[in-house]
Amino acid sequence: MNSAGHSKATAPRGLELTPFRGLRYDPDRVGSLAAVTSPPYDVVVRPDGLHHLQSADPYNIVRLILPEAGTPAERNAQAAETLRRWRAEGVLTPDPEPGLYVYEQRDGDGLVQRGCDRHAARLRTRRSGWCCRTRTSCRTSSRTART
Repeated sequence: MNSAGHSKATAPRGLELTPFRGLRYDPDRVGSLAAVTSPPYDVVVRPDGLHHLQSADPYNIVRLILPEAGTPAERNAQAAETLRRWRAEGVLTPDPEPGLYVYEQRDGDGLVQRGCDRHAARLRTRRSGWCCRTRTSCRTSSRTART
C-alpha cells in the first residue's frame, strides 16, 4: 500500500491529496493571530514591510519564512532553528489528527482565491509515476461583486 491507502497495483492516476498533521500557533502563547501572520510576499518584501512585521511580534511568521541571513544555507539553518525553538516552546503545535488545510483569500477588487495546502498534493502521470508535488493544487479563483 502507498501512503494514501491504495495498493500499488491499483493506485489511481491524477491528483492525489494526502492528509498530514499541520502545525498551528497556540493561541494561549501568541494571543492574536493577526500579530503573527503576514500579508502576501509582495507586501512583505517592501523595504519597511519585513521589519514592521518582525517588530510587531517575536513569533511573527516572517521570522520563519523569510529569515535574514547572508546565504541561502544560513537562511535555511536559521529557519530550522526557529522552527525547532518554537515547537519546543509550544508556540507551534501539531494538530492531533492529519487533515487537509483549505484557505480562502480575498483582495480589495473582489477576487476570491480558494485552495488547499500544496504539501498535501502530488500528481501522478501515466508513464512515469509521481512527477511532482503541485504548487497550485485545488486552487480556484473567482470574482465576486464588491458590496
